[in-house]
Amino acid sequence: MEIDKFVYFNKLYSVYRDMLTEKQRDILELYLLEDFSLGEISDELGISRQAVHDAVKRSEQLMFDTESRLGILKKEKYIADKANLIIGILNSKDTTIDNDSKNKILDVCKELI
Repeated sequence: MEIDKFVYFNKLYSVYRDMLTEKQRDILELYLLEDFSLGEISDELGISRQAVHDAVKRSEQLMFDTESRLGILKKEKYIADKANLIIGILNSKDTTIDNDSKNKILDVCKELI
């Protein structure tokens, strides 16, 4: 799996893991968080490698489809991008705003990201 896709899969898992079955979560914990291979997961859980592969693919598709409908990761990225933009503006030497207000806005932006 490509690094970018693997990172995205990890992010999907962090948001949508509660909608998976316990068995899917067990498999993905080993696959994503422990970096086990499909064969290692198969040995660890006493199921076939093909069953592990199928569970990973089904879980991935379920989370991808859910993200397509709900867009939670997309919204989180949007909020983080906007907060970082505000932080950049506030940290600019050209921005004139009193320090107390600036610090309050910075604190809110940091909470968002």
